[in-house]
Amino acid sequence: MLCFSFLPDQILNTTHSHKIVSRASRCLEHISRGLVENQALSIDQLLILAHGLASESIPDLSPPKASSVDPSPSPATRFTLRPEDCRIIPPEPGRVLPQSKKAVRTNAHVLVTLGLEVLHALFKKELLSPESKGNAQHKDRGIETEKMLKMLDPFVPLLVDCLKAQPQPKLLTLSLRILIRLCHLPLPSLEKQAEALTKTLFALLGRFAGPTSEGRGETTEMVMAAFKLMSLLLRDLKSLTLEPTQLRVLLLYVERDLFSSDSTRESSAFTLLKAILSRRISAPEVASVMQKTKELSVTSLREHVRTQSRQALLMYLLEYPLGFKKIVGFLQFFLAQLEYEYEEGRIAALEMMNGVFQQFPPKLLRENASLFVISLAPRMVVDDSAKCRQMAALCIRTLLDKLSREDRDRLMQMTMDWLQAEKASVRRMAVQLISQFLAVEKASFSVRLEAVVSQLIASLGETKEGGDPDQDPLAFHVLNAVLKLFHEFSSLAENDDLWGMIFLHLIHPHSWVRLASSKLFGQLLAATDPETLAQAICSSGGRGQRSYLLNSSPALSLQRTRQLLQLSVSQFQREEDNQAVMEQVVKNLVQLSRVLCAVESTGSGGSDGPDLSFRWLALKLKREAAREVAKEHGLNPKTIKREWAMKWAGGVAVSCPVPRWLPSLPILLAPLVREAQLPRPDPALHRLATEATDLIRAKVKGEDFAEAHAEVVAQLATKRGKRKAERASEAVTHPEKAARMRIMKQRSKKEARKRKREAEDVKRQAITAKKRKQLKNIAILQE
Repeated sequence: MLCFSFLPDQILNTTHSHKIVSRASRCLEHISRGLVENQALSIDQLLILAHGLASESIPDLSPPKASSVDPSPSPATRFTLRPEDCRIIPPEPGRVLPQSKKAVRTNAHVLVTLGLEVLHALFKKELLSPESKGNAQHKDRGIETEKMLKMLDPFVPLLVDCLKAQPQPKLLTLSLRILIRLCHLPLPSLEKQAEALTKTLFALLGRFAGPTSEGRGETTEMVMAAFKLMSLLLRDLKSLTLEPTQLRVLLLYVERDLFSSDSTRESSAFTLLKAILSRRISAPEVASVMQKTKELSVTSLREHVRTQSRQALLMYLLEYPLGFKKIVGFLQFFLAQLEYEYEEGRIAALEMMNGVFQQFPPKLLRENASLFVISLAPRMVVDDSAKCRQMAALCIRTLLDKLSREDRDRLMQMTMDWLQAEKASVRRMAVQLISQFLAVEKASFSVRLEAVVSQLIASLGETKEGGDPDQDPLAFHVLNAVLKLFHEFSSLAENDDLWGMIFLHLIHPHSWVRLASSKLFGQLLAATDPETLAQAICSSGGRGQRSYLLNSSPALSLQRTRQLLQLSVSQFQREEDNQAVMEQVVKNLVQLSRVLCAVESTGSGGSDGPDLSFRWLALKLKREAAREVAKEHGLNPKTIKREWAMKWAGGVAVSCPVPRWLPSLPILLAPLVREAQLPRPDPALHRLATEATDLIRAKVKGEDFAEAHAEVVAQLATKRGKRKAERASEAVTHPEKAARMRIMKQRSKKEARKRKREAEDVKRQAITAKKRKQLKNIAILQE
């Protein structure tokens, strides 16, 4: 209290210097933080102190009662040791203006601010929260909720008086922030002071936020706080009623700030607009503002503005009794924006429709379901943005989930009609709609399965040739739809017509179609037991299972498995760039390897031809890897076949029983050992070869592995020696060819040295530039 009494007596009541008052204010800010952090002071004592300072009711800190004082004393009462001027000629008169009188209460707001800062700091430290009695640091300073509310209630009229009387922007802002905190508490004074507080807020907004406002710089925070407080009053105080003039003024503020470039003003405008909408206040200005908000939800360049606009529009459509025609008009506007020029606007329209489908009553959705589907379904096909296509599919799923079975049947019939259309784009749209129906209905889609599958088979029959830019995407989406159906209904494995069409698409020119077909056969192989399929091939057909590969006729099962194996190997040979297709092909080959191992274990695998044995498959992949090494040239040689051949070897080692592939171990190790012994190996391939070799070594006994590894090393050494001897003899028999080879070798070495020098130059230049920059920074620091 000594420092408090010293400041008013010696500084605040005697000086009118802005610099000194600012220093005193900063000093008091530190004092307020220290008071709140002081563990010896209870919350009760701090609240009493805050109220006394804010209400100026502490006698020792109250300013004098004199209204004003003349700061310049008269010459008769002024005491000085300087002698009087004895010059005869008086000094030249200057322009002397009368000094303005200063009231003794000029700096009274400083102590009021101190009291409010203490109260605000208590709120910020969560020491006045009714849910928790302080944080961990102040856990022993809690206060009962009932007592706290009684002590906080007198602050409400006090803060309203501060808003009316004090012209200081800092004090006004602090008062508004405290009132925002108090609005979340059940205080009786809030209801009593609501009308006076509302009028005061309108006066502040008219002064600092109006067209001729004084709001500049530091008053911006005060205006934002005033808008937030007004929003809270409208939202929480149901007894508060606004006059038409006041509502019109608020809507004018909202309309002005919605198109502001300041993000803070936009946020406060949306908060106030939502508070007005939550009260269901009807006025012509509300409809006008919502029309502009509707356009802003699509055309705004800021994402948060579009999001806030959509939320406000949903509140308006759900809370206000607009009537059927007006609501449909709003929805038709957003459906029309699905063709908006920019992607962000189309996404905003789709998100709005998704929100409508989630929150609107089913009756309204049922009456306009056909309109929604007809507008949204084409966006899954024609939109250039992948995100827009995904959003359109999500909207359709949300809509279908809200509709009844009868309504979905009507839309499904429309979809089946589209599936029989002549245009490939319309059928593609229908196929994607079928996928959305399946995602919603799941197992209940079985009643439509037969009709849908027959139409999909017909579509696959038209797209098996490939090469048509319209038919290729259709084939891809049909195969994707079949894949989703197969995940849900395993009985599709028995449809020979469907799998026959899928088999023809394994060699389709388009890589997407080949990938989808390979995925389908991968799912079919994963769902088929290798031992059961081996028995079906070798003896009496499948027992207990039935699928495209598992047939009652062993010859048919053998024929289809052989064709799938040959076609998968052909895919491995053809693919040179597409990692996704090659990955799926290798997965299928690993599954087929399990089947081949099971067939050979029965002892009847070799009687049906050499192309149904594990050794044949291993030799094929080994040969493809060797051919890729032979073709290796240039700066960026292809390594895709060697990479996936090694991965296939690792997959076989993990998934197949060791005794069944042990006789072919040298064939599996050949590409791995060759890659490990290359003079300049690719780092990724070398690492992959080492990992696959270690994996095989862990599965096989040490003696067997060492013997197979030594055999492979000897074979490679023999081949290298043979090639070296052939090159030596070629220098004698074909000197011209040998000379050309030497020239090419020297040229390649020269280019390699040049590339090495260029890389070293670049590295040297980077080091030099770094050193120069460091020296420059040191010179700057020394200066």
